[in-house]
Amino acid sequence: MSGFLIPLDQVANEINVRLDRAAKADDHRIAAGHLLREARERIQTGKEGPITWTDWVASNIQRSMRDVQRCIALVEPGGDPEERRETEKTTNREAKPKGSRATGASRVSPSTSVEPQADQPDPLGVTIIQIKTLARDDLEDLAK
Repeated sequence: MSGFLIPLDQVANEINVRLDRAAKADDHRIAAGHLLREARERIQTGKEGPITWTDWVASNIQRSMRDVQRCIALVEPGGDPEERRETEKTTNREAKPKGSRATGASRVSPSTSVEPQADQPDPLGVTIIQIKTLARDDLEDLAK
């Protein structure tokens, strides 16, 4: 992993944006899962100071702890996130009462802005750079 870590408040902002957009595209929910997993590891190892994982989620993520756990489960090692997402969607559809419809509503209130601030780097752009760096580093490690 590269030495540059995005501050957790920016990670939280990106997670909230992606989860808000996840109703329209599965890749956002999967990407949020990756970010949540990374944030959990950083917090649990003490790299972010004296805060617990559950306190950080409650303070920074606009979803329930159960939904956060489901997002992380999508990206845990040993499986394909896209297949897991399809299974999650099927399970959710089957659990709905007949005749009910998804509203597409988000827990983010209209007055809550989850878009990056103009004076902050675009978290998605920074994350893409990090992913490319990680992929390059992984390829270099495999070549050794």
